Amino acid sequence: MAQLIRSAMVKVKDQETESEGLVSLPTLYTSEAKFVHPVNAWFFDLVACKRLKDINSYSRALLAYWSYLEANSLSWDEFPPIKRLKPTYQFKFHFVVVN
Repeated sequence: MAQLIRSAMVKVKDQETESEGLVSLPTLYTSEAKFVHPVNAWFFDLVACKRLKDINSYSRALLAYWSYLEANSLSWDEFPPIKRLKPTYQFKFHFVVVN
């Protein structure tokens, strides 16, 4: 199962004021302890570029989605032409049924 780990403090430069600040980011790892680059880059973008202060809901949602992908041996970047076979649609259906 995938895991979220809080990273150490990361420097983020404010483009408007040219000041730097330190923030702690959630970091997603696979069940094999591999860094999930696309997700973690997006977390950084949310904080550094979009200036979001709290991304906990995003990180929890992506943890649930990534765990679902791993449990069902699905790939996040393969999208068949039939909508119901896409991992995002399968997750949505699974989420509705479970909850």
